Amino acid sequence: MPEKSEEEKTSKPDPKNKKRFNWRKAGLWALFVLSTVLVFCLGYLSVSFWDNYFNRGSYLVNGGTDENWQVYKSEDFGFGLRYPVDWQATEVKKSLVIFKPVTGEEEQASKEYVSLKITATGSRAKTSCEKDQAKCSFYANEIFGDKTVTPDGEIIFFSNRKNDFVFTLHKYGSADLVDTFEDISQSLRFVSGSEEEENAEAT
Repeated sequence: MPEKSEEEKTSKPDPKNKKRFNWRKAGLWALFVLSTVLVFCLGYLSVSFWDNYFNRGSYLVNGGTDENWQVYKSEDFGFGLRYPVDWQATEVKKSLVIFKPVTGEEEQASKEYVSLKITATGSRAKTSCEKDQAKCSFYANEIFGDKTVTPDGEIIFFSNRKNDFVFTLHKYGSADLVDTFEDISQSLRFVSGSEEEENAEAT
């Protein structure tokens, strides 16, 4: 092999000929990635916000055997349920609601009805269910509670934050509302709401 000349041995590469790092291109790529992540996050938050605040009726679609069931929602306690289309809900006060079948003018009013009563938890002792969810006898949509069946009706008890909820089927006549009560109870659900709703306390 021919030997390199002295000029070739002593010559050094010109720094100007080195490939420079393209900071402009790298910055654009980083901006693109960050923008993509931001758009994804905003989309996810928007969907969650829509579900929690504007589409609250949809969370109860599977509550009963009929998708056309009506929706009752307590704005004060961030709580809702579905009930049959041929029933009516009467809010006696914010902490007491009565649900019962609608009867015609010539029909005898049903003696059976369902009530939802909300009271402040206060300083009562915790139930076995509250201490250990494995001991709960009722569950629906992340609500754990106790269910009691008596000859006079069925009672579902559960609590949330500062309040106790008692959902009761009152049996006083011949109408059989047990199955309907079961369907309604499976639609019980708390929904995200304002800070006032989350801190509301029954009086």
